[in-house]
Amino acid sequence: SPVLFLSEGGSTYHLREIMEMVNEGHSVMSVELPGTGRFRQKNINGMRLSSGMNWEDCNKAFLMGRSIVGYRIRDILDASRFLSNYQGKGNRVSLVATGETGIPALHAAFMDSSLYEAVNIRGSISSWEEVVRSRTSLNQLVNVVFDVLNHYDLPDLILRLGKKVTTEESVTATGLLPKGRGTKIKLSNEPVNKGLAGIYYRSPGQVNPEGPDWTGDLEFSWDQYTGNRGRDWSSEWFGFLESPVKGQLCIRISSDQSAKLFVREELATSLEPGTQPEEVCFRVREGEFLPLRILYSQDGPLTSYLQVRWSWEGEPFQLIPSEYLWHSPRQRQTMENRWKKLDE
Repeated sequence: SPVLFLSEGGSTYHLREIMEMVNEGHSVMSVELPGTGRFRQKNINGMRLSSGMNWEDCNKAFLMGRSIVGYRIRDILDASRFLSNYQGKGNRVSLVATGETGIPALHAAFMDSSLYEAVNIRGSISSWEEVVRSRTSLNQLVNVVFDVLNHYDLPDLILRLGKKVTTEESVTATGLLPKGRGTKIKLSNEPVNKGLAGIYYRSPGQVNPEGPDWTGDLEFSWDQYTGNRGRDWSSEWFGFLESPVKGQLCIRISSDQSAKLFVREELATSLEPGTQPEEVCFRVREGEFLPLRILYSQDGPLTSYLQVRWSWEGEPFQLIPSEYLWHSPRQRQTMENRWKKLDE
């Protein structure tokens, strides 16, 4: 059956999983719902841990008597109907939803169950009641439906849908696996996910982690309004750089702020404000994955930039294409957990 794939991280973030389904013979449509992927709020500096990144969108929806869950249900149903009739086949759709897309996906399946062959919910909360009873919560405003617990809870929908629904790795109100289950999961350190994992800090020097900062490229420019990051902040990105050649590969880093580049877990170069771009060269094998880590710190300026480029024999320095940047499942978990101050 055709697959409708939904996630809070976005299509590129889950590209490996999507391509695995394509290679298995499925037609896959990946949809970035309101507030997910490229449409996520960029106001990282104003994020509140209990409310989450999309708190502004959520509040605007509430002011109109709606909810983000409702808007997302509408889009899921529209996309499902399109996919069901793709090429005139009228097939039933397999729905895969991860994280905060799980609740609207479950509702869409309940509202028009004839559309769906199967529904797989991953990494979502198991019930609203559990969130209400929890002493702490993280990013739950996006899951709120006003007055809903006077009428039903998520397990009621699952019960009605029966065997059509499967749930995996249900999380608590803080977005974590229940205590005692997380340690049983062994995450790979292989470079299988696109882009570099990252963490945004609300203070210079990688202090006070505030949110995930995944990136698909290494060409940045900021001002005090871009992303509402302000003038005093820092970031950290880590993952792997896939070598396109055999022989000598050179990397040049340039910035008007403090920046450090680590390659193969060793400090390769360090920049301070006002210093010239620096380049370092390495002997590599074609297809080799070089462990990469970049620290950037901004302390007061109105504008700033960071560029990391590469070159090899006979080639000028150029932009590093996104398909050569990777991170591992273990690094992805580190990105998601450290800003919650939960990483060891």
